[in-house]
Amino acid sequence: MELLVIKWIQSFSNSFLDLFFQGVTILGEETFILLFFVVLYWTINKDIGKFIGYSFFISLLVNTALKDFFHSARPIGIDGIRSLRTYTATGHSFPSGHTQAVTALFASLSIYSRKKAVYIISTILILLVGISRMYLGLHWPRDVVGAIIIGLAIVLLSYYSYINKYHRVVLLSISLLGLPLIIYFNTSGYPTAYGIILGYFLGIVFEKKYADFTIHKDLKKNILRITFGLIGLLALKEGVKILLPEHYYFDVLRYALMSFYGIGFFPVLIKKYNL
Repeated sequence: MELLVIKWIQSFSNSFLDLFFQGVTILGEETFILLFFVVLYWTINKDIGKFIGYSFFISLLVNTALKDFFHSARPIGIDGIRSLRTYTATGHSFPSGHTQAVTALFASLSIYSRKKAVYIISTILILLVGISRMYLGLHWPRDVVGAIIIGLAIVLLSYYSYINKYHRVVLLSISLLGLPLIIYFNTSGYPTAYGIILGYFLGIVFEKKYADFTIHKDLKKNILRITFGLIGLLALKEGVKILLPEHYYFDVLRYALMSFYGIGFFPVLIKKYNL
């Protein structure tokens, strides 16, 4: 049945839709999400940025753990299915990482902003990315539906804990309980996701105590914030990779440093140098 669904979606294939859905699916990839988050957090709304980071990073951690737990095969290579952009299809199939990422990202933005227009646009984008994963022949329908349900559930639970100020307890629990799971969940990005959420937790504590930076509307300074901030993130990502052997244990350190830098340390520089 799921095979028939993918074949039906792909029956509408043409060059325009190929480009369109390859473009749409980028919304669920690291580069777009990173840019979206840092621009929001550093220059637009720090509070919304913190909440989105909280719910999104938890969703990312859960997604990578579930992928490793289920070991579900992708539809790539199945007779009658055409697969595009396969180099982005890392790890296992269930649940769809792209779909869950977009769900967590835009559902968090919607529930925090409480604006009707944001809800509508977010819903459309989530559905388009989900369809794109099937159109591109990279996921089964169950991967997409499961990712949306899981993503929404995590956002709702995250919002409840965040507004009731339980989020630091939740983050501490995840940091402690999630550490030994690195040994088991080590093939689908879990170590990276754990490093990110650990750095986020330490970063928000550090930022509140030592920076507590403010948002302004000075375009030139905001461009400088984004430029220097991204340079720092890239330097950490590539620098640690050069200094330390490539191993998933060191991925934890690398992404924890990046997350801590972006959330906590760079805001100190923003305040110190009046960016």
